[in-house]
Amino acid sequence: MNNHIKKRKCPQFTPPGQQQLNFQVSDDGETHSVVTHSFDQDACRAALTRMVIKDELPFIVVQREGFLEFCHQLEPRFKVPSRFTEARDCMKMYLNEYHRLKADFRKYGRRFCLTTDTWSSVTNMSYMVLNGHYIDENWVLKKKILNFCPVTDHTGLELGKTVASCLLQWGIERVFTLTVDNVSSNNETVSYLSKRVVGWKSEILGGEHMHLRGAAHILSLVVKDDMDLYNESISRIREAVKFIRGSGERLKKFRECAEQRKINITKFLSLDCEIRWNSTYQMLSTAEKYEEVFYQFEESGYADKFLNPPRPSTRGNTAAPAIPKVWPIASDWEIARAFVRLLKRFYDATLKFSGSTYVTSNLFLDEVISTNDILQEWVKNGNMLLADMADWMVLKYEKYWAVDKINKMLYIAVLLDPRRKEAYLRFSLRELLRENVATVDKEVHEMMTVVKLILTNMFDEYALLYKGSDMVSRPTAEIQPDTSLSQEPQNPINRFVESEKH
Repeated sequence: MNNHIKKRKCPQFTPPGQQQLNFQVSDDGETHSVVTHSFDQDACRAALTRMVIKDELPFIVVQREGFLEFCHQLEPRFKVPSRFTEARDCMKMYLNEYHRLKADFRKYGRRFCLTTDTWSSVTNMSYMVLNGHYIDENWVLKKKILNFCPVTDHTGLELGKTVASCLLQWGIERVFTLTVDNVSSNNETVSYLSKRVVGWKSEILGGEHMHLRGAAHILSLVVKDDMDLYNESISRIREAVKFIRGSGERLKKFRECAEQRKINITKFLSLDCEIRWNSTYQMLSTAEKYEEVFYQFEESGYADKFLNPPRPSTRGNTAAPAIPKVWPIASDWEIARAFVRLLKRFYDATLKFSGSTYVTSNLFLDEVISTNDILQEWVKNGNMLLADMADWMVLKYEKYWAVDKINKMLYIAVLLDPRRKEAYLRFSLRELLRENVATVDKEVHEMMTVVKLILTNMFDEYALLYKGSDMVSRPTAEIQPDTSLSQEPQNPINRFVESEKH
C-alpha cells in the first residue's frame, strides 16, 4: 500500500474534492499545525497568475522545462496552462480587480488625493502615471495606480484632459488635492482639472487649494542648482570612480592601496546617475571616506591610463588628440565633504516625503523648519564654502517655501494633528518668520486667521454635504478670529512646551 501511494498510479488515489492533511508553518517558523487541504485546479491557476504578475515574469515561463518539472514534482495533478492561456488569465484577473476596485470606490464615495508624473522613454514616447491615495473603511492609507498610459505631449492641457478622462473612467468625482512637480505646465493641468471637478459639484472650497507642489521635487531643484555651480569638481570624482570600477584589476589595485593606507573598506564605491542628485550624494558620501586611497592609487601609477588615455584610432596618419583628464585634487575633496554635510539633511527629508504607506502632510512642516534651521546656520558658518553653498540654496528655498507660498491645507494638517494642534502651528510659523523680527507677530496673527477661516469654511461645506446624517455635528460656537496676539508670551518655544505638557 505504501509503494502504491508513493507511485500514485491508482486513478482513485485522491477523489476530486477529497481533503488531505497538511502541515502549516507559522510566520515565525517556530510552530507547526495540521490543517486540511484539497487540490483545486482553479486556485492553483490563480496563484500562478498572481506569481506572473507580482514577479513580472514573461508568459513563456509556464512552458519552460525547469518550471514544468518543478510543477510536476510539486503537484502532478496540476495541469500547467499554455502561455496564451496564462496571458488570458492575467487579463481576466486585471479586469476582475478593476471592476472590484471601481465598485469599492463608488460604494464608499471616497475622497482622493492624486499624484501624477510624466517622463519620456529612450524611444521618445511620453508616458503619464496617475496614483490615487485614500483612506479605506478601516482607516488604513491606501495607494492605487489608477492609470499608466502614453500621452501625445507634456503640455498642461493634454495632461489635464488625460487625468480627467481617467477619473471619469473610474467614476471618481471627489478629488481633494493633486500633487505635481514644480513645472510651469502643471499649473495649467491643475487649473483645467479644478474646473472640471468643480463642475462635478464635489470639490471642497471650489478647488482653490487643489494644487500641491511635490516636496521632494522642490528639494531636488534646490540641490541641483547648487550642484551645478561645483559640477567640475563633482565630475572629476565621478570620472575617477567610473575608471576604478571599470575593471576587476583596478578594483583589486584600489583595495591594495586601501590596505597600504590601513583603511578598511566597509562600503565600496558606488556610481551615481547624473540626473538624480540623491545618487550623487551617495557616491560622494562613500568616495570622500577614501580620499587617501585615491591619492595612493595615483601615486602608485595605477591612474596613468586615466590621466593619459590611449588615443583613439582614426583614418589616415593623423591621430585625434586625447581628452586630458585630471585626477581629483584636494579642493575637489573639500567640496565633496561640504556637499555631503549639506545634502544629508535634504536626503533624509526626501526619504520622509516619499513615504506612501503613511501620511506625510503633517510631517511636512517639521522637515521645512529643520531644513530652514540648518540652512540659516550654515549661511552664518565660518566655513566660507559651506556658507556660499547654503546662501545659494536659501534663495531657491524661499522661492517655493516662504510662509505665504505654502498650500494652506498643509497648515490645516498640522492644526488637526492631535499631537501638534494650534500651539505647534504658531510655533512653526514663528520659526519660519523669525528673521523678520519687526513683523513676525503681525504675520503669524494674519496667517493663523486665514488658516482658521479656511478650516471653518471646510467644515461648513462638509456639514452641508452630509446634512441630515449624524456623521457630523455643528459645534456650539463658531471659530472666532484670533484676538490673543497681545497675550502671546515672549518665548514661543516655552509656550509650545507648556502646551505639550498640558
